[in-house]
Amino acid sequence: MSFPIRQHALLRGGRGGRVFSVSFGDTASVIGVREDAARGMVADVATGSGRVRNDFDRIPIFERPIFNATWDRAARQWIRLTPLGAEGFSWSPVEPYREVVYRCRPFWYKLDMSGSAAPLWVSVSETPRAGYTLAPMFRDGERCVYRPVFEMSVGEDGLPHSRAGALPKLAKQGDLMAAAHSYDSAARLESIKDWFSDMLLLLVEFATWSPGVLMSGNTGTELLKTGTAAMAVTASAGTPAADSACIWRGKENPWKNACSCLCDILIRRVTQDTGFSATVHYLPDISHYDGTVNAHYRHVAPYVLQTSSYIGVGGFAMGEGFLYPATAVTDGVAAKSYAYLNAPNDTDSPIAVGVGGSSIHYLLPTDLLPSPFHWEGMQLDAWRSDYLGARLVLDEA
Repeated sequence: MSFPIRQHALLRGGRGGRVFSVSFGDTASVIGVREDAARGMVADVATGSGRVRNDFDRIPIFERPIFNATWDRAARQWIRLTPLGAEGFSWSPVEPYREVVYRCRPFWYKLDMSGSAAPLWVSVSETPRAGYTLAPMFRDGERCVYRPVFEMSVGEDGLPHSRAGALPKLAKQGDLMAAAHSYDSAARLESIKDWFSDMLLLLVEFATWSPGVLMSGNTGTELLKTGTAAMAVTASAGTPAADSACIWRGKENPWKNACSCLCDILIRRVTQDTGFSATVHYLPDISHYDGTVNAHYRHVAPYVLQTSSYIGVGGFAMGEGFLYPATAVTDGVAAKSYAYLNAPNDTDSPIAVGVGGSSIHYLLPTDLLPSPFHWEGMQLDAWRSDYLGARLVLDEA
């Protein structure tokens, strides 16, 4: 269901719109300083059904309410929206093509990329303003978009869903894309621009590169069923218990549990005399996806890693409208993230990227703090790539 903001006064920024910012001037720290309208705001996370203070709950661009919605494949729209708490809402709907989704309201952002440990400053705005760019998960500044609450699972009907009570599906990138297409030929997985847009709000809300300190997510070695956090936590962000699943603003397990595969990113591996090189490539039109770095991909930049290992990421660079890990940790710079490149085969098979880390078949060391900013690259013909998770995304026409 298209949801034009102009027609809904309750969703307007009002009063010219506000700007919420965080600065990371101390590169030796992962903790930022809130600025502008975010100055003095508090963002606590809950355990179980506990109540906490989170001042961002009253900011429309952060709210992200949860609904049941039915996907109309002919019209390519979400219809018959039932909000959480209303009569008829279900965490596990059984009606065909009825899912659990959350609504995202357009916002605009600005970054300071002048430092070697960039970004040094992140700012989001409720309304358009000079120097700010629309967050890339949105087609325009008028319409909201909907995203799945849960990691993708497969139901008794053989189709993928965003519903509670199931184990997330793990598979290779190509198999995950095929599963999404079985639901709708234009369906996809989470994109780099979805991830980047969430990253902006996460950084501003929690003012840290290590939100895993606030809620670790599933640090066990077994996948948890969908709904573990969403059905237990009543606050906008929290976890049922320590080391369990977590939820942030409608998105269950934004880190840990199943590692979310990005559908529009592949890393090209090229064998060289002294090893191999790796470069990030981006696919603007996902309809051209075929599991190879084909002519429709755009070269972004060399990947931060050139060997089969993990490395602390001290900073990110900007390319094709999103951030990617680009700077290894150096003296005086804290690790903002970790990047992993698993390319054990002596082939030039492409490398898929998952974000957020996983709770099964660890790729990153277990002693690293969980984070939505981790990138984990797995060669498509390697056995580890069988353990990528996904999110089922349907874009309205």
